[in-house]
Amino acid sequence: MLFSMEMIHGEIEKNIPVRMDFNKKASVEIREYADFLVKGVSENITLIDELLKKYCENWAIDRLAIVDLNILRIGIFELMFCCDVPSAVIINEAIEISKFYSSEDSHGFINGVLDSVRKEVRDKVIIKEM
Repeated sequence: MLFSMEMIHGEIEKNIPVRMDFNKKASVEIREYADFLVKGVSENITLIDELLKKYCENWAIDRLAIVDLNILRIGIFELMFCCDVPSAVIINEAIEISKFYSSEDSHGFINGVLDSVRKEVRDKVIIKEM
């Protein structure tokens, strides 16, 4: 859904057909969590992208593959707002998703960026509650 939104410049309303198709195939729990992630990333995109820019040293985020960009955005959102989920779980899930959907080398980059964000967000306790 986030990939689709990136392609249509963030207009959630235009993403309804994608969401409707996804909703047919997923459990209620998965749909609710997916909606939480899409809404959370969308509402906090500026803050998320600021952290992303900070830790994508020597790499402009507009040059990232859209899949990698959104995996990172979800991971950063979860690190910031999902205090009940351990950092290692968030980062590991992002890595596994990147191994399946992205290029062969992406998982190392994603791991490095998310670990750096984790150190700032979780270790310095600037976690917000949603």
